[in-house]
Amino acid sequence: MFQIFIIFVWIVLLNDCKAIRNDTEDSAIADLEKKVEDLQNKLKNLSDQLTKDQNVLYVTLSESMKDVSNEVTVIFDRPQINPGNHYNQNDGIYIAPFSGRIMAFWTIGTNETARTELMVEDRVVGTLMTAASSVTTKNRYGSSNTVRESSSSTVAVTDVQKGNHIFLRTASHDNHILKTVSFLLIRRTL
Repeated sequence: MFQIFIIFVWIVLLNDCKAIRNDTEDSAIADLEKKVEDLQNKLKNLSDQLTKDQNVLYVTLSESMKDVSNEVTVIFDRPQINPGNHYNQNDGIYIAPFSGRIMAFWTIGTNETARTELMVEDRVVGTLMTAASSVTTKNRYGSSNTVRESSSSTVAVTDVQKGNHIFLRTASHDNHILKTVSFLLIRRTL
């Protein structure tokens, strides 16, 4: 009888240990699930923070600007990407929808000498100068063609305040033809 009692106690203890182990495993799994959920929420919040207000502007010119004088705003009349419509294609001004750091990239082409300035309000934050040179090419029939053109690109990084007016303007004293072959790109940096 004592042996049956010991076996009975042993079976009860084993069952209790299994129940404790199962409760512990269930608790550990629940803790892990909670931690994974917390990490997923943190990752989503971080992703939201990184992409919040990451506006990108991409605009182009539909045709060349002719007889351009000094300090004329370049009006890119073809917005390709303009989230929030912060760029005005009628006056060429981008109004910063945030305070932070921006990176601007632009390319100009000309058949003379041209200089442009990236402006934030009344501050020059970047300049680009291009000087055209003549290039003569000959085709296989002996005919030659002389072309006078050049293009250049640059990038500027600067801090802006929400509501600042950002625009590209000419800065050359010569009358010239300004042909952009690319775009003005403004992007908020991290």
